[in-house]
Amino acid sequence: MAYDRFVAICNPLLYYVILSKKVCFQLVAGSFLCTYVNATVHKCTEFSLSFGHFTVLNHFFCDIHPLQEISCSDFCINKRVHFLFSAIETIGTVFTILISYTYIIFAILRIRSTAGRHKAFSTCASHLTVISFLYGTLIVTYLRPSSGSSMDWEKMVAMSDTLVIPTINLLIYSLRNKEVKDALRRAIHQKIIPRCM
Repeated sequence: MAYDRFVAICNPLLYYVILSKKVCFQLVAGSFLCTYVNATVHKCTEFSLSFGHFTVLNHFFCDIHPLQEISCSDFCINKRVHFLFSAIETIGTVFTILISYTYIIFAILRIRSTAGRHKAFSTCASHLTVISFLYGTLIVTYLRPSSGSSMDWEKMVAMSDTLVIPTINLLIYSLRNKEVKDALRRAIHQKIIPRCM
């Protein structure tokens, strides 16, 4: 999406030439490939763990940290591999997004009309809000030192990552739609006006 915004704002006349079906397919395939490699490495390191009789996780779902906590084997190497791959993936994607938005900001600042700048910034604001929430919870979950963190904190962050962020994502992107904004204004107006009378 950052590349899409970059092309739409920095090269609007060449949008359909630059983001052809082939390029879109390559971007999606690259995302799936990176995700597949990352997941495969994590699963291979987890399969090397041995588990005793205690197999109840203190978590909402089967995530890597809770699995390591109930393991009977030494998982120090697994943690390092997990941290390294998570860091590479997170830093790589965040760096790509930051580069795209740096170019976007410079392109927006060259726009002469205030209305044009406002429209361009509002196009990017929803995406930046969503990725800030998403990467914030990912960094807290997977790139933090494990010492001193409680399982309750991890469960709260995991709940935010799986429930709150998709809801916020839906809300943020739907509020960009004019019909949704109008319906929300009418609903709020109907609730407030009868109470005032």
